[in-house]
Amino acid sequence: MDNRLSELRSGKDKDLNTSHCLLTVWQSGTQVHRTKSAVSDYPAAVQALASKFRNADFIHLEIVSPPPASSSKSLRQMFERRSDGLYAVEIATDSATQYIYASDILTDNIGLRDRVKEFVTNTGCDLSDPQSPLSLDARFSQMKLFIPTSGRYLDLHRGSAHGIFFSSVEAATKALAELLIQWALNNASPDGSLPYKVYPSGRRLEPTHDNPIRQWMTTWALATHAKKVNDEELLRIVTKNIKYNMRKFYKAVGEIGLMEHNSISKLGASAVAALAIFSHEGNDGLHRAELKALLAGISCQWTASGRFKTFFSPSNWSGNQNFYPGETLLLWSTLLDYQSTPELKEKFETSTSYYKEFFRNNPNPAFVPWHTMAQFKAFCRDENSDRADYIFEMNDFLVAIQQNDISDKSDLTGSFYDPARPEYGPPHASSTAIYVESLIHALKIARHQNDKVRETRYLNSILLGFNNLNKLQFKSEAELFYVADKRRAFGGLRSNPFDNIIRIDNIQHALAACNAWELIGSESSSGN
Repeated sequence: MDNRLSELRSGKDKDLNTSHCLLTVWQSGTQVHRTKSAVSDYPAAVQALASKFRNADFIHLEIVSPPPASSSKSLRQMFERRSDGLYAVEIATDSATQYIYASDILTDNIGLRDRVKEFVTNTGCDLSDPQSPLSLDARFSQMKLFIPTSGRYLDLHRGSAHGIFFSSVEAATKALAELLIQWALNNASPDGSLPYKVYPSGRRLEPTHDNPIRQWMTTWALATHAKKVNDEELLRIVTKNIKYNMRKFYKAVGEIGLMEHNSISKLGASAVAALAIFSHEGNDGLHRAELKALLAGISCQWTASGRFKTFFSPSNWSGNQNFYPGETLLLWSTLLDYQSTPELKEKFETSTSYYKEFFRNNPNPAFVPWHTMAQFKAFCRDENSDRADYIFEMNDFLVAIQQNDISDKSDLTGSFYDPARPEYGPPHASSTAIYVESLIHALKIARHQNDKVRETRYLNSILLGFNNLNKLQFKSEAELFYVADKRRAFGGLRSNPFDNIIRIDNIQHALAACNAWELIGSESSSGN
């Protein structure tokens, strides 16, 4: 079915030269009315609806306009997930016609491909038949939001009303970080837990869906921020969150400690848990025994070649080499800052050599950030020029996959993905944020090495990345017009412009990037 969808023919004998406007009335995050009007009549139609629905919070408008002549190429592009929310689509058989509006795709968070599949199932259309009567035509969508209390219209682009381009990283990080912390405060539960996901379009049932790595990374980012600004309320939240995560994920096995979820124990989970505990408590805090056990367990996963075994259980799993070893090396580099021991230093350098070759043979953007941060700390200790070159090598690779055409005005500008290399992953807030964090560390090295070319390149990339993240953040009630629980979503980052799910690592990586800028990236920062 998937292949056939992208080969659908354009509709025949359809009047593509007409435009219209879909108007939907929203109250407390619920759509209470919808109607259509001619484009020329929409101002009067909006006023009539505002008079009729006096308790309405917002009236949303989707102006649907004819596109250039349809082509099979444009249809294929339209079915790509990253095109969701840009087009309204008319889909038809000989006996049924349905409009799939871009605004419905965004507010329901159900993509065009799934919508079309539902239509095909409901109409009984046989897509295996090349002569199928099914046809599909795209229209361009322009969205506006009317606010009855002020009488103002806001322009929206895929749900975002944020049209500001920050010209400085300081301004971009300040705007971003303040609301990220507000999201954490709004979502912290009395038991210390933080939600793994928030669903602005309505909760889905994922009773066992969680990720200890992403949870502990969030603990670590919040601890770093709270310590940086001496936020006592946030420090208390972090303390409770550590206790909660320990209750939920920690498992002692003899002399070693693990982080386990659904019978899976990952090296990366132990590493970031240890980072979070050490960052907040030091090595002699409440969980000092568990921290010692975690470090012992991590050491058991190291091999003499420098390669790490990435899973405690199942023990025969060996994947995620792009992630977990880098997280572990960052932990070790952090510990070496605190107390350098010959044994740990030798292990660190052996693994550095192993994974440098691993990256050169298997370049992947996911590898770069954790190894960059680990090597950054090591460079601050020894100022080894080969280490600086390695950091540059990794981060030059990152910059090359960033969407950087600012003239495009796209909400994907500043994100990191390569359409020609789908194995690198789709555009995603968490990826953009951690790649920006990596580049901040590389920027500091470029300044130290007086490499002006890379300094300019990295700084431009960082600014584009932070601007992209700001566009993904729910910054106002207007952007939450379709969300019932606005408090839970406010300040959160959508995963990308076409998926509004707020995953906890969207928050964590963005906050960590803001922390990194203030601590090491800005001209006034002191360094490591």
